[in-house]
Amino acid sequence: MSRPHQPPRWERSSLHVVVGLCALKALVHLAFVKRYGYHGDELYFIECGRHLATGYVDHPPLIPWIARVTEALGGGLVLLRLP
Repeated sequence: MSRPHQPPRWERSSLHVVVGLCALKALVHLAFVKRYGYHGDELYFIECGRHLATGYVDHPPLIPWIARVTEALGGGLVLLRLP
């Protein structure tokens, strides 16, 4: 009988390195998320979220829906940029 194939040890360790670097990058972004105020596009998406529609010419419809949900949950820059 053959044993199931197990990935080499270096593949798991490289996965840990990649996950660690991604976590570090996410923490750095979260640490500096409030340093600059709202971007003009973010204000536009919030306003589009107040007037929801299914067909936008300049952006996909999911972006205003996300802005609408974040505003309903209390708004804020961190909550808007988190997704």
